[in-house]
Amino acid sequence: MFEQAGLASITKRNLVVLVGLIAVYLLATTYPFERYTNGATIRGGSAIFQRPGLLQTQGPPTWLGEAISEKELTIDLRVEAFLSVQEGPARIFTVSHDHFNSNITIGQDGQDLILRLRRSEDTLGLPPYVVPAVLRDAETRDIRVSIRRETLRISVDDELRLEEPLPAHALTHWNPDFALGLGNELTWERPWRGKILVARVTTRSGSVDVLSPTITRVSGIRELARRRLVLVARSPVDALVNLVAVIPLGALTIRGLRRARLTTVLMIWLPACLTAEFLQISIIGRFPSVSDCALNVLGALIGARLWIGWPASRSRR
Repeated sequence: MFEQAGLASITKRNLVVLVGLIAVYLLATTYPFERYTNGATIRGGSAIFQRPGLLQTQGPPTWLGEAISEKELTIDLRVEAFLSVQEGPARIFTVSHDHFNSNITIGQDGQDLILRLRRSEDTLGLPPYVVPAVLRDAETRDIRVSIRRETLRISVDDELRLEEPLPAHALTHWNPDFALGLGNELTWERPWRGKILVARVTTRSGSVDVLSPTITRVSGIRELARRRLVLVARSPVDALVNLVAVIPLGALTIRGLRRARLTTVLMIWLPACLTAEFLQISIIGRFPSVSDCALNVLGALIGARLWIGWPASRSRR
């Protein structure tokens, strides 16, 4: 097999070139090399996010199905922001799968309280509801978000700050399989810095303290991998870059190896691309997907085929 692929004839010089190409590829796909670490801590019954972190439920919270069927929900939060300006919006409380798919997100953007509420087929919950100048550095705020009788109410420190009608049966559009996250998006990409002293959810069936260690816990790399690795990347531009950027590497692979074939390129770049996607799971700013890996390999094969078909390359072989 190695003889047919041309790998058996690799010289030391060719091996150095090949290792260099793979190193360049891995460095480019894993930059900036900063890995996720969970900075969430629970102390004195409060969730503290001095550094980026996440508390989450293992699966869908029990009250989620109740809220959807009852069409009523109240969320009570007592929070203290550590920074006056946070963006994203930075997630304080979210029931979601990722930042593209959520039922409800309570967050901070600048000093404003932002509520994204899914009330139709739109999974982003846009446009958001905004309560300005609520979250300032070192100020403790009591926030209540109430959904009842097709009306949304947001109160801050027992003062009603927003009241808006909702479409009939708005909560029926919610996904019952989403998990709860505190202090960050479930993909760890929208961190909030601050303290959550109280987090309570109330439905007609009862009230739940979501800060209880039996409800939420500090998540680890396994949960991160499950959330971040997707089948298909969403950005067409990103897909095009993943295809085109690797074409020169495929051509250089064929150029640098003797008796090389397309199978050579496949045997070299498929493991390299799989390695890159695996490493990206825990790297900040990278978004691993199966489609990225497939496009990288396809780009390498295209580059190799173009080099093989180039007249000048044929004359030198």
